[in-house]
Amino acid sequence: MSSVNTTDEVVGEIVSIEGVVKWFDPVKGYGFIVPNDGGVDVLVHHSTLRRGGYDILYPQAHIKCTIIQRQQGFQADKIIAVDNSEAVIPTGNPRPTAILSDITDVSDFQQAEVKWFNRVRGFGFVNVEPDGQDIFVHMEVLRKASIEALVPGQYVLVRFGNGPKGLMATDVKRIDSGMALAGIEDDNYLQDGNEQPPLVDDTPPATENETSPQTEQDVDR
Repeated sequence: MSSVNTTDEVVGEIVSIEGVVKWFDPVKGYGFIVPNDGGVDVLVHHSTLRRGGYDILYPQAHIKCTIIQRQQGFQADKIIAVDNSEAVIPTGNPRPTAILSDITDVSDFQQAEVKWFNRVRGFGFVNVEPDGQDIFVHMEVLRKASIEALVPGQYVLVRFGNGPKGLMATDVKRIDSGMALAGIEDDNYLQDGNEQPPLVDDTPPATENETSPQTEQDVDR
């Protein structure tokens, strides 16, 4: 991650600018903006993006932000808006430029099963229904819920809505894999401070004619 110093003394006033992203390297954790009115390039650090709810910037994206002047030069202080209509976005890159912005029609919490999740790449997908539409889950949403990773086959509670690239999760809450939401019609239990939904016993009742399971000794015979 970046070794750029973002804590040195502020030597100028905070001003608002509009510009174009020159480049941004998520590995280094910083990039630069070219102001529309000319002047020197403006440093934008990953920590500034995260404060504004953004995760990455793409070259040629239009950006509006406030900047401050530090001893090392001008630096973005607050991201106001990002327009990716002319941005150069790598083909097949599923990473959203904003984690929660531009997501509409957000649902209540629903139970979903993890389809797959790649911690290194920082995203994965869950499904509310078997073979249903994939719901994109980004690592930043998990971090907000203090969840480090998801495991395929795991059940979670998820809020989701319509994002720029399909369904996207806005909130995730961990539950045990054996839990179900039968009889739960809303998320009041979450607001009341309950950590988990009630357990549902879905074990079928035993019958008189039920055959006992084989033991290792039976198999040996």
